[in-house]
Amino acid sequence: MTLTDIIDRERRGVARHLTAASTAWVLTAVLVVLAAAALTMADGRWLALPRPIPFLAWGLAIGVASLAWRRLRARADVESTVARVAKTVEVERSLRAGSLRGALEVQDT
Repeated sequence: MTLTDIIDRERRGVARHLTAASTAWVLTAVLVVLAAAALTMADGRWLALPRPIPFLAWGLAIGVASLAWRRLRARADVESTVARVAKTVEVERSLRAGSLRGALEVQDT
């Protein structure tokens, strides 16, 4: 197993964990928005509110989900780069700064 294979395996693991965390955050955000909408419209209050309020609540939930997913995926793309994972491995293994990243840069020569 080469150094590239090891770093790529670690990078995939980080990406998998960040995707799971992103999914959990998006689901939480949607549930919070829908719970707030349900509390706002509880006990028949939705009859006294303007008609588009339920649709606006769902639109807000979809918008929050979309925004949260885009922001968290962008963060995952930054956090799961090869250079970032290599730097983290260097810190965790108490290697000299740049030693692993340098080895990755010159491995093909």
